[in-house]
Amino acid sequence: MKTVRITGWISLLLIVACLAVMGCGRSGSADAYILDERPDEGVSIVYEVSFPPQADPAKQMQKAIEAIQDVAYLSGYPWYVTSAAWNQIEIVIPISAIDTEAQQQVVHLTSALVEQGRLSFHVLVEDKMPDLTEAEVDQWKQALYEHGPAWDHEQPDCIWFVLDNVQEQWDIPRDQTNNYMPEAVADYLFASRGWIAESYNDEVCILVGNRPAVSTRSGPDSWQIKYVEKARDNYGNPAVFIELDKTGAEVFKRITTDLVGRFMAIVVNDRIIMAPKIISAMPDGQIQIAGNLTPQDVNRLLIALTPKDYPVVIEGPPVGITVFESVQVTDPNQAPKP
Repeated sequence: MKTVRITGWISLLLIVACLAVMGCGRSGSADAYILDERPDEGVSIVYEVSFPPQADPAKQMQKAIEAIQDVAYLSGYPWYVTSAAWNQIEIVIPISAIDTEAQQQVVHLTSALVEQGRLSFHVLVEDKMPDLTEAEVDQWKQALYEHGPAWDHEQPDCIWFVLDNVQEQWDIPRDQTNNYMPEAVADYLFASRGWIAESYNDEVCILVGNRPAVSTRSGPDSWQIKYVEKARDNYGNPAVFIELDKTGAEVFKRITTDLVGRFMAIVVNDRIIMAPKIISAMPDGQIQIAGNLTPQDVNRLLIALTPKDYPVVIEGPPVGITVFESVQVTDPNQAPKP
């Protein structure tokens, strides 16, 4: 009987943060800044907020705006943050009213701005090791078709996650994958790397382990991200440095000690960012994510994973998303009436 066990492959390494001296310094974004005035054109996204008991809403709102601005600065975009009402925060990014792709990107980015990003680590399921039978793999594929990725009902032994940024980040030959068609990419990953991969809704999904022995997730009842910043790897490429809290460091040490030689998916908000090989135990909870990351990838990870200690509770989803554009008036007699 054909069997599979949990592992994976990619030619990237988890780099212990003691290499920070060699290039993990903090750096800001030259393109990011906070606007003093509302832009004439852009995307406006409004969230409702709630306040702690006995708090002064006006003071808490101002503190919340300043805290959001501090995180927004990491994104690489200019932002305008204000109060739309006594219990609403408005976030505006100046962007072309006709650039629909960019509008979708900033809406997703704003969602990451107001929510605490989810970071987890999972060992990949792979074709050559005895953790799952071929029939069990088929059952997991059926579960993907029925429920979609990131379905975590009653903490199953495995879970599907979407492979992020397939075209730019995973060293997949275009000529062997029919121009990055999801079905062809999934077939290529299985044939060349032994990953259990499947296409779903025009994306590539990867099956990973979900049991406590082979995975761990951040969360209020587990461990937290202590610190995150921009970095550079040993070759000067963009990277992200992450430090876990004490509990997270202990969990990560145990998993990496038990799974040396295996391959681990780094998952941010249910998408696999990279899947490096564990080359040694990592006792201090300090991790560097590096590889084929663009500066935009780094900014996106920073804004998602930065710990958010906002003084108000931001309720989601947004209560309003508006794309607006400036009105060009060439004839004063044709100016719109107030």
